[in-house]
Amino acid sequence: MKQKVCQHIRKCAASQKQRHGKVVVCLKTTLTHKTVYEGKMALCKHEVVFQARELTDPEKEKIQMYFKIKRRSGGGECGPVEKASEGTYKISFLEQEAQQRVLDRKEHVIIVASGELHLSVTGNDTPGVNKHSTDSQQGPPSEEVAKILNMDSYLLAYLDENPKARQDLQQRLSTLCSSFKISPEADELVVKRGPAQKELCQDKWEMQLEDVCIQIMQTYQCYYEVDSERLKILQDNPFLCSGNTSIYRETKELAVVVGGKSDVDKLLHKLEALQTKQQIRKDCMVSEAHFALLEEEFGTEMKASFPHIKIGRQGGRSLVFEGPETEVEVACSTLQQLIKKIRQRRLQLPGPLIAFLTSSGAIQTYQSRFQQSLRSPVMIEAGPDLILSSLTSESLEEAAAALERDLTVETVVLEQAEAESPGITTLKETLHGALQKANRDRKRVELSYGIPSQSGPQIPVQIVGYKQDIEQLKAILLNYKFNQADISDFLNLPNSLVVENFSKVLELLGLQPSGLRLMPIPLPSPSVQFAGPRELVQQFRERLASGLSSLVIKDFNVDGPGAPQYFRGEGKDNIALLERSHNVLIFLLSDQNPVDATASSAISAISLTPTDTQPHLSLTPPDYSQNKIDLEVVLGQLEDQQVDVMVAPMVGRNMTSTRIGGIFAQKAGNQLQQNFDRSQKCQSSLKPGDVLEVDGTPTIGCQKILFIECSRWDALKGNSEKALRYGLKRALELCEHHAFSSVAFPIIGPGPVLNIPSGKAAQMLTEEIGQFGQRGPTRSLSTIRIVIQPDYQESAEVFQKVCSRLSSYMVDNNTGQGKWKCICGPR
Repeated sequence: MKQKVCQHIRKCAASQKQRHGKVVVCLKTTLTHKTVYEGKMALCKHEVVFQARELTDPEKEKIQMYFKIKRRSGGGECGPVEKASEGTYKISFLEQEAQQRVLDRKEHVIIVASGELHLSVTGNDTPGVNKHSTDSQQGPPSEEVAKILNMDSYLLAYLDENPKARQDLQQRLSTLCSSFKISPEADELVVKRGPAQKELCQDKWEMQLEDVCIQIMQTYQCYYEVDSERLKILQDNPFLCSGNTSIYRETKELAVVVGGKSDVDKLLHKLEALQTKQQIRKDCMVSEAHFALLEEEFGTEMKASFPHIKIGRQGGRSLVFEGPETEVEVACSTLQQLIKKIRQRRLQLPGPLIAFLTSSGAIQTYQSRFQQSLRSPVMIEAGPDLILSSLTSESLEEAAAALERDLTVETVVLEQAEAESPGITTLKETLHGALQKANRDRKRVELSYGIPSQSGPQIPVQIVGYKQDIEQLKAILLNYKFNQADISDFLNLPNSLVVENFSKVLELLGLQPSGLRLMPIPLPSPSVQFAGPRELVQQFRERLASGLSSLVIKDFNVDGPGAPQYFRGEGKDNIALLERSHNVLIFLLSDQNPVDATASSAISAISLTPTDTQPHLSLTPPDYSQNKIDLEVVLGQLEDQQVDVMVAPMVGRNMTSTRIGGIFAQKAGNQLQQNFDRSQKCQSSLKPGDVLEVDGTPTIGCQKILFIECSRWDALKGNSEKALRYGLKRALELCEHHAFSSVAFPIIGPGPVLNIPSGKAAQMLTEEIGQFGQRGPTRSLSTIRIVIQPDYQESAEVFQKVCSRLSSYMVDNNTGQGKWKCICGPR
């Protein structure tokens, strides 16, 4: 209750300060605190009854305080206000004299929060009607007429006790009354009109009295002090009170200074000077983030308990308190207790990510988001680590999870060949456009190119920001790397003549394989091997295959005497002319005896368009139309198969990263590992989908093991499926290229390493084998065996699916002829 009343007084003081420009409060109210014991309350038996509307508890306490102060109400020690019946209340006094003084008052006016409360009291259960006091008598004035003037009780006490002030009052009233009586306890100044003033009419006399009353209140001033610090200064420094001022103390929480206006102002200036000397300045360590969490609660406490303290900030780590020493110490202690409620969570994030959070404004964005969505606000501070602060642990955990879920740092390394490729300019332009699009509304991602280190010429590309946007930029980089990865491929050529004259054939086809390394191979079958960036290799393969399909090769004999000598002599110019004019290549095939004039010359012509003008003998390539593949599906172990080539998966260039590779290593020992390491040195770069050719060992019983570099199943993105399909296709082509006759494939994918669904793995393998068979008869490959491990839970189901899918490739839909010799069952 004491705190609430103090707040009310302070509120009134602030209002008066705004109106008068100084802290002078003239209030008709007093302050007390509950110090009446229950035993003493039991002795309060002298009741006073009054009528009033429904009263609140604070209003009842205010009424009790009023009747407790003798100067204000005439009362004294009393009990609480109690409700006697509907609309009727009572209060009991300890002394009967106090009860009588209250009853003698004609009217009691009490100031409450809602305004003035007018009470008319009685000593029985039927209170009288609230009557307005009669200040004068009607009709002809008697010899002595009394006029009652209501004034502040403290001002009346000062006028009564201070000789100089009493003399001033007496002098002002000397011409208007025969006598006067000051009653501070009743807030009344009673003025009696004597015979000397009988010539004045009653109204004029009363007006003159009221003028005197106004002059008195303008001459003297009542200052109500409720500030505890200033009250203590008044108590400890009695010299502040001169002979022209008086200090009245009703309670420990209220002192009233009364005197002439100039004298009261001087006292207040001295009081303020002493208060300023007693003020201190103290730093309290608290960060901006922590204070933001406590500001509302601490601000409420400051307004209620420490209104005289000024708060400022010094740097980012401390607050400065200025004010009375006691209040400053208590305020600092209160703040430190509140700080102990704060919970913290430290996130050890990469430095670039913390820098991104600071520069992009993401910290403020997340703080606003957390304030709206979480139970308690979460503040974020960036340093070596990211520090989260909140008043609840639950909010901290949710905020930390959101940050770790949304943000990341990715680094993609560009190898020297990739960084120096002509496509690097296009890559940077594409990344710049994607970056601008992602940061269109606000900064969501940053991208930076590193500097090649001394250890290698690679260039790291770092992407920092929100995961969703990072994935888009990373996909662009990985796609570029995939296309720029150094791979090798081959393509079969029509005959050895094309191999021997491959550069001329390329010129005829209009192909310029810049950036690629070419190696024509005559044996065991005519082909060309080409290596370089994946994108260039794939483009060159498609263009070369298309060009070779349009070539027409014709072999014929030129009979007649002197033919060989002609073509070695003056006929060379004619051949060159024919080549230029008809876009054809002409070669002399046989070197017969140049002396024999009757010999003939065998000539081969290569052109892009067929010609029937010379229907001579043609060179017929070997007939492979009868070569059909034995396709076998067996239940068993891959390592037990007797074939030329075995195919196995691996991850991260590690032979033993999968179960099959581990079995091979265990069975073949160090010899296979040495072969594997030697092959890796020859093939510097391996991306998902690339095939590593490793020589077999006698213990395994095959000539080659083809390890396909795989990646874990990514379902929706499809990168892992694309890589595995390319690796299967590449393995089949290598078998044909090296003239192997048999190869064994496992179902690649099921299991914890790659995590590809068994049905999907079987589908990819059968489709790639089927598409390989659709190319036509093979030259060497005669057996393709699919090995299904029998101890898998889904082995029987996979076996049926494989057989069913392969059956759809048995017959060529265009010719109606069979493409496979047979499909075998379990062995």
